[in-house]
Amino acid sequence: MIIRPVALAGLLLAGCTVAPTGPSINVPDVGGMWAGTWGGTPVTLLVTDQRDDVPSGAGVYVGSWLLLGGQTPGLSGVMSYTARGDHVSVNVNGRFAMLEGRLALIVDSAAPDGAQQLRLKWIEPDQLVGSGTSKFSWGPQGPVELKRPPVTR
Repeated sequence: MIIRPVALAGLLLAGCTVAPTGPSINVPDVGGMWAGTWGGTPVTLLVTDQRDDVPSGAGVYVGSWLLLGGQTPGLSGVMSYTARGDHVSVNVNGRFAMLEGRLALIVDSAAPDGAQQLRLKWIEPDQLVGSGTSKFSWGPQGPVELKRPPVTR
């Protein structure tokens, strides 16, 4: 019976999704410390690892598993900020993208109280500006500005 293999293939492919891919992104080295404000409160981002193989959301997926394509430059590190008067440090993962024709960095954290995201655009070589959200009311919200401190020798 040929119907069974065709039906099985149809079921397998029904769970697949294809997300669009874009051109490759050339990114600068962003490693090291960045400091600034998030919603008017101090924030720091320490980039500890930058790599070219972070899932971008683009490609062919079966459920949540990436089968083909979909990698972009990205980073990992630690973000520190103040919430409810307490100093908080959380691990972050980020990915580079083109947003509105500009190089952008999208940084996600899984803070103990809930998810957070920064959407940052390059303004100058050592300045990122954008906005951030916290999925909990006492977390930072609103405008973000980060600068890389000058290197002293």
